[in-house]
Amino acid sequence: MLLEEELSAYGDGSALAGSLGSPNRTDAQPLSRFWIFPVFSRAGAKVNGASVFHGDSGDCRVEPPASRAVHHTREDPWKISLTTLFEQLGMAVPHSKSVRKKILTQHHTSVMHQLNNAPVLKGALKVSLRLNKEKTDWLLLAWVEVEEKLPDLFTSESPLVEAWRKSGRPESDLAKLLRTALPEMPGDTRDLAKIAGVDLEKSERFLRLCVLLLEKNKLHRMLAELKVEVIEGRGPHNPTGTLIWRLLTEISQPVRANRLNASPA
Repeated sequence: MLLEEELSAYGDGSALAGSLGSPNRTDAQPLSRFWIFPVFSRAGAKVNGASVFHGDSGDCRVEPPASRAVHHTREDPWKISLTTLFEQLGMAVPHSKSVRKKILTQHHTSVMHQLNNAPVLKGALKVSLRLNKEKTDWLLLAWVEVEEKLPDLFTSESPLVEAWRKSGRPESDLAKLLRTALPEMPGDTRDLAKIAGVDLEKSERFLRLCVLLLEKNKLHRMLAELKVEVIEGRGPHNPTGTLIWRLLTEISQPVRANRLNASPA
């Protein structure tokens, strides 16, 4: 009887899942109480990252470990015991570990069912349960499976994308490159940029992209040319803008022309 009373207090799990930010409830407020997971995206809603825990105790604010789940994988999931979870949610902790588990798994609309595969900022949330080493409590495991979809550049009006299109190369090739880690700018290239008057604070990410998109030493050579112009007093009024324009022009060159003009290493 006690088991049934404890379980009936949670109904079919929809209310609890709603308080956890389940996207299956249209009236659910993202993470209104649940500070473990990142904000769920919903149709028409903007994702602003992780929320803070707003408990039932007024101004109680706890730094959210939401990002911990986001940066974990199936092989290294983020973990929390159900006892700790219920305490953090301000809920009464059932004495039996089986009851604690069943609260999250009962019914076809269970909390676990509604949370698993929920869309989050970088992919899909995954959750599962497993016993702890002492077998005294269940652990909630959480991680994110990052989407492997390539960025859609079809509607992009970025000058970089436009330059790439002019070269005749497939947008899919650029999308694959944009998904890779950006290379660091070599120290001597960075020094050249400073001497040439290039604003690295505003342009460094673009310049690192160019290291990725152009031949290995192209950026270095173009910066060296710009440095000479500046030293000789014939440099452009806006070195940063001029360099970006020159790089975009180089990226836009047809592939065949790039190959013909490429000098041997």
